[in-house]
Amino acid sequence: MVLTTPILEGLDGVNKMSKSLGNAIGIHEAPLEMYGKIMSISDEMMWRYYELLTDVRSSEIARMKEDAADGKAHPMALKKELARTIVADFHSTEAARKGAEDWAKQFQKGGVPEQLEVVAILLKDVQLKDVVPDGSGATAIRKIEREDTSAVTDTFSYPLRIDKLIRHAGLASSNTEAAGKIKQGAVSIGGEAILPNELYVGAPVGGVFLLRVGRRLIKVRLTE
Repeated sequence: MVLTTPILEGLDGVNKMSKSLGNAIGIHEAPLEMYGKIMSISDEMMWRYYELLTDVRSSEIARMKEDAADGKAHPMALKKELARTIVADFHSTEAARKGAEDWAKQFQKGGVPEQLEVVAILLKDVQLKDVVPDGSGATAIRKIEREDTSAVTDTFSYPLRIDKLIRHAGLASSNTEAAGKIKQGAVSIGGEAILPNELYVGAPVGGVFLLRVGRRLIKVRLTE
């Protein structure tokens, strides 16, 4: 006997879900990350996810599709329910509730979730070499505004390559992909948008600052 199963498309709605293609949702990802990725899929792809990733009956899915088409239900509300269901299955009901709250705060209310992953990045991995910031005037580098200064070891701002910062933060698979995000205007650091041609920022060791790439938001701590 041969058992066949449908292939689930990834976040792009075109290719099969694959980590190598960067369109996958990892089952071990944090609730907010998982919730946000599900919310990023198209309204049309939402039904495939309902069918293949939940226990919702086909008749109920058909009814929801009709309600969305007739304007009785908003696709956004149905997608939120999908995201809550999937996150609850892989984490817990409470994690799904918190993920929904944090997502709304981050993307609908313009705020920052209370619980965000803090990624420690070594200065040597992202530092721009042979440039002296803080007074040399040789290279114009914008300084990052830090959210938390409790762990700052000094006030000296080290020049950082933004593409490397994004890659080492896990928000891009390569420097080239990260550079593409910058050119698209999809990056902000410390709450300020990075210009498409901006290559460097300055930051001290210690403290925490926000890094947003597209719809993904994390906190970064620079360490030695």
